[in-house]
Amino acid sequence: MNSLMLGKNSYYQRNREKILEQKRMYYANNVDKILTQRQEYYQSNTDKCKKKATKWRREHPEYRHEYHVAHKERQNILSHQYRLNHRKETKKMSREWRQNHIEGVKKYRLQYYQAHKIEALAECKAYRKIPIESMCESCGGTDGLERHHSVYSKPLIVTTLCRSCHKKVHVQKGNT
Repeated sequence: MNSLMLGKNSYYQRNREKILEQKRMYYANNVDKILTQRQEYYQSNTDKCKKKATKWRREHPEYRHEYHVAHKERQNILSHQYRLNHRKETKKMSREWRQNHIEGVKKYRLQYYQAHKIEALAECKAYRKIPIESMCESCGGTDGLERHHSVYSKPLIVTTLCRSCHKKVHVQKGNT
């Protein structure tokens, strides 16, 4: 805004609410036109827009967290759809990343095993000694059957659940 608009007795200051209402009305009546103009501007100035957005995000990191919290469900759906549509590329990229970061992967696997040692030992004992049942004890399904330990310190006490029921049980318990 220029200096004329910022004066105490300027027209803008006296009629601020009226001007804002006119802007809102114009936008409401011309949404399609405005969106088309914005898209055209973005297409002709993509690099400039990306640099400006990157700079703004760097200067305002607090908004990034708020956005992700507010749009978490939508982001999860979009990323899931992307992975489904680009399954081969995603697998290839994951494989390449693991090959390029082999030391980090080994370190992570060791830390994970040490943190979940009891569960891993219970799983091994149950796998060797207890045959899996022919159907899910919760829903009666026969596909994707897994053993579920309700208490890991008692590895031979196992229930047979299908993959979806097993996941539900762990979500209800609070550990994924």
